[in-house]
Amino acid sequence: MLKAFFPAIIWSIVILALSAGPGIQLPSGFWDEISWDKAGHFGAYVVLVFLLLWGFYRIGWHHPLPAILLAILFGLSMEVLQLTFFPYRHFEWADMLANILGALTGYGVFRRLIYHLNF
Repeated sequence: MLKAFFPAIIWSIVILALSAGPGIQLPSGFWDEISWDKAGHFGAYVVLVFLLLWGFYRIGWHHPLPAILLAILFGLSMEVLQLTFFPYRHFEWADMLANILGALTGYGVFRRLIYHLNF
């Protein structure tokens, strides 16, 4: 059963490593209001939920709520860890919003793909 979630586990470790490391200086410009950082959070959680849903799908569980909630709780945990343990990092509500929107979008992408491919 754990094998079904191996890609999601690896991706979670990638997110943890990126969250624990020093902040990345991103270019400014057009994306000043919606920064590349937020786009990164969004994309990371699209992928995370997609991989979690794929794992649940492989074990025969087709309800999306556990995957979405798991990703949101993981995102919250990463923000709290940044605030608590990692120097020069801090909790950002905008990051949480990007994580949540990414998680919901990941569900939408997965659902479209599953229905499209008739799995």
